[in-house]
Amino acid sequence: MYNVNDIKISKMQISDIEKIKDCLLQDFDDFWSVSVLEQELENKQNLNSHYFVVKSNNDEIIGFARNFNYC
Repeated sequence: MYNVNDIKISKMQISDIEKIKDCLLQDFDDFWSVSVLEQELENKQNLNSHYFVVKSNNDEIIGFARNFNYC
């Protein structure tokens, strides 16, 4: 278990996808596929989807999330 002082939350970068690739392939359907995430992150006009990663103090990714603006 991580303490709130032991984590940091930041916007997902293309380089983060490589670190979560195995998890995406094993645990998620095509919605969270590597290619979909890459397209979403590279699309500068996409104002609705925002992706975040949670990293430990040693930069290990321990979680990720998507925020979608409906309005």
